[in-house]
Amino acid sequence: MIDTTPIPKFLQQEFECSLCLTFLTNPITIPCGHTFCKECILNAVKQIPRCPTCRGTITIEIKNLKENLLIKSTVNELKKHLSIADNPQKQQLENKEENNQQSEKLIILYTKEVITPYQYQRIVLEKGQFKSFPKNQELIKQIFSNIKKFVITFQSKQNQDIGYLAQLQLVQIIDGQITAQILTEDIVELSNKESTEFQLNNDGQTKYFLPIATAKILQEDYIDLNDNDTAYQISTLIQQIKDILIPFISQLVNGQSGLSLYLHQSGLVMYLNLQIEKDWKSLKRLSFLLPSLLNIDRAQKNNILSQNNCIQRLILINKSIQKFRKTQNPMLVFTMNKRSIARSPLVQILWILIPILLAYLLLQQ
Repeated sequence: MIDTTPIPKFLQQEFECSLCLTFLTNPITIPCGHTFCKECILNAVKQIPRCPTCRGTITIEIKNLKENLLIKSTVNELKKHLSIADNPQKQQLENKEENNQQSEKLIILYTKEVITPYQYQRIVLEKGQFKSFPKNQELIKQIFSNIKKFVITFQSKQNQDIGYLAQLQLVQIIDGQITAQILTEDIVELSNKESTEFQLNNDGQTKYFLPIATAKILQEDYIDLNDNDTAYQISTLIQQIKDILIPFISQLVNGQSGLSLYLHQSGLVMYLNLQIEKDWKSLKRLSFLLPSLLNIDRAQKNNILSQNNCIQRLILINKSIQKFRKTQNPMLVFTMNKRSIARSPLVQILWILIPILLAYLLLQQ
């Protein structure tokens, strides 16, 4: 008899592949210590031999690595415990039932940037929400140290408040702007907004204010992936997207540009090379990932991301990329968040030396 004691979600996530977002299959642990499904990591490193998580260089043949039997055994036990079959329809129903029960009060933080679910992102937070905060950077960091889970949000066109659950990884103050490294999760609907106050442990006098709201995970419309008409529609949409985007990606790969590396690290290349039409989680992830990588205007991106139907998101994506049929330049098709790309020490030194050199040359004239 299977034990029905609930297993914490965070524990289940420890045994999920960060590339396909499902339980690890034939798990392979690479030298840096990160573990992926064998098929996922083999596809991910075909063009760029780096770990998708830490970006560390991979110098060994992945295919020669043996399966991590301890993790494989643990995953099998978890599956038995949860009675999970590889059934996308069941996953959708289970997620829907779970989401119906999830509603909590959380702090809201605002940004003007496009946010993508299920991604590590580095964003600038809007200044206006921190008027009550001290100017001291250390105190600001101390305040944020008490914020682990929150909602990052923008205002949708329909005047319906929609945001994203997020975990705060790191806060930095750069040129007077508060920059946060976050891990985004599910889309949520916000209601019952109000202001909340809190104090630092060592300061009983000064009060700081931030908005809070009731956050409820936005339900995804149920899609019957076994229905022939639905399957055909999804397959057609995915193929149309591939027909437009893959030639541009091939150009970037041949040129070995920084954008090519970025698209590989995001997981886009892997998803476009896999058959994901029957994989609910991968379809969902791709439909949220593409808007953040395409060079389309912010209104279009927000409109796509605010849809709670995977097929509708794919339809809007397909519509938005038709304009790229008229171009041959892949740099006009894709965009990347420059703040997510760390500068090497050499690049940082050049940024310092170049202005000095230019000033010297001007003085010699």
